[in-house]
Amino acid sequence: MLHFRLPILALLAVGLLSCSRSKKETSGADSYSIQLVDSLRVDYMGSLELKDYDPETNQYLAYNQQEKEVLIFDTSGAIQHTFILQDDGPEAISGYGLNPRFSAGNICIFADQIYTLSREGKVLNRTEIPYPYFWIVGGAHIAASSLEDKLLYYKPESAEEGQDRQAAYRRMLDGGPMMEVLDTISGEYYPTMQFPETDAFEEGLFYGYPTPLIQNGGSQWFLSVNNALEFHVYSEEEQQLLFEQTVKNSGEERLPGPARAIGADGYFFRKKWACLPYPPDPPVFTTEGSFDRLLQQGCFSRNESSL
Repeated sequence: MLHFRLPILALLAVGLLSCSRSKKETSGADSYSIQLVDSLRVDYMGSLELKDYDPETNQYLAYNQQEKEVLIFDTSGAIQHTFILQDDGPEAISGYGLNPRFSAGNICIFADQIYTLSREGKVLNRTEIPYPYFWIVGGAHIAASSLEDKLLYYKPESAEEGQDRQAAYRRMLDGGPMMEVLDTISGEYYPTMQFPETDAFEEGLFYGYPTPLIQNGGSQWFLSVNNALEFHVYSEEEQQLLFEQTVKNSGEERLPGPARAIGADGYFFRKKWACLPYPPDPPVFTTEGSFDRLLQQGCFSRNESSL
């Protein structure tokens, strides 16, 4: 029997919203400390990715991509629910790289549609995006959740605006919306969570695709990208996600990497040595007053022959 072990690294938040600091930016150096606080052991034979944490029920959600199996377990590691996502039949879910997340007591999956499932795996609802799209900058992290009585999800790039992926990332870094809110009854939708100003990327240079990772912490939301050592804090107000502040890690403001001129993405990915975060974006889970990150970060090199 293989044991799936989860070491957790906590960044303890102290005075995150202190009135004495700017709401636009803080270094985070005097507000956060790093402590190894706990680990979980789950008796499971297979490869699992930890996807989400629900502070309401104190449960974790993990997913086996190969077997399309969803596990829900508690803080002791005891498995509470497990089920397989179906490929056909009335419970079928179509899509690749699925990323199940907790949502208002249920589970949401953003695939070819947005699926809402019970925690026992029954498909409760299917919702289509109300316009044609070609790309979502969230990549493998795309997910859906709830925002009061509406659906909240990574904003797709409309196919009506052309199909230029680099342009999609430039729109993001220029202050574009990261998420979209959909009223499933009226069909009305609107963008939210605008990307904030940052000095982590120099204008006109290409740093690879800055894949966003978005996590919820109750009434607050957290946005980071995989090639900048900072994260951005948002708050829920009137069914919008509004920017509050940026928290920078101490030390370098960006990961080392071969930045190139816009349009030179081919050269960027052929660069002999590229230092990248590994895994690309370890999941971050938020509880009251703390940020929990899987202790799996590191840096690895890839050479030209392996690409």
